[in-house]
Amino acid sequence: MLFGDTFGAGSLPGSGRKTDWRSNTLAVSTEVSGLQHGLGAARWATGGSGAARALLQGRHDTTGDSEVSVIPSTLWSNETHLHGWFASVQRFEGDTWVCNNASVATSAGDGTESDWVLHSDAVRWSNTSLFQQFAAVHFGDLGAFAKNTTEHAQQCGGLIEPERYMYVFATPCGREGPASLARVDLLSGGPTVQENYEYFSGVDGTGQPRWGLREEAAAQVLPPGVGELTVLWCGSIGRFVAMYTAPLSRIVARSSPCLWSGWSEDRLLVQQQPDGQTVYGGFSHPLLLQGQLLHFLVSKWQAYNTWLAQVNVSLLV
Repeated sequence: MLFGDTFGAGSLPGSGRKTDWRSNTLAVSTEVSGLQHGLGAARWATGGSGAARALLQGRHDTTGDSEVSVIPSTLWSNETHLHGWFASVQRFEGDTWVCNNASVATSAGDGTESDWVLHSDAVRWSNTSLFQQFAAVHFGDLGAFAKNTTEHAQQCGGLIEPERYMYVFATPCGREGPASLARVDLLSGGPTVQENYEYFSGVDGTGQPRWGLREEAAAQVLPPGVGELTVLWCGSIGRFVAMYTAPLSRIVARSSPCLWSGWSEDRLLVQQQPDGQTVYGGFSHPLLLQGQLLHFLVSKWQAYNTWLAQVNVSLLV
């Protein structure tokens, strides 16, 4: 689990009082049974003091002139390395954020013991790109997904090939933009090579998806108002589920049998609390889908902490 800005005891981020500021931290959970009692962390990426350390520390310049933080948006793993997508943020302005750029970092193993290496010389998106905050599509059991390949192709007009490609959604910096889609060729070097990203630009006259190397040609897949997105395959309902922070302090979900089309209207999962606590997040993973219950993380701004919530995915069809 990747967390963003993390602070020490006695901090009140909303008031400006911050201690032991780390731009991002990483925890590993090895036990996902009994989620009704919560989700535990077996270990963290730690520093010399034994406390959770920053993987990629930002400058923490609060003037808004350079870099206030380096925030993570998604994790993906191959057989040897964790890959994390990070954005350098110049300043936060409510739901409108200004980023400097975005890139990919990697670490060997589970990311807790080895250093994280930022590959910004090889793969990088500018502050005007639609691709700054990412959401890797998680399929869970690829074998189970592959059994429905023909059905998916018929429904969607084209093949979804998770064994050949990694699929990733992205939004501009902040929570107000649309979500676009790309795929990454895993047979040619994977996510740390810019040329391996192909961007979805719409469908042709026969309904086949079009993929190309020009990110500026990327089509809108989810309408504006998407922040902190997560996308995963839910086999029990035969659909992808997208959860994200929406305007007015809401966490919503949509579902679709396809990645690039057919998304439902949004459904409210969590809204601003009666005590005024604003909420954001909605991050999840296939391992957090148990039966029909999908568990996901919710953060509260004023409390500046994270909770585990759940939804019955049958309600999202």
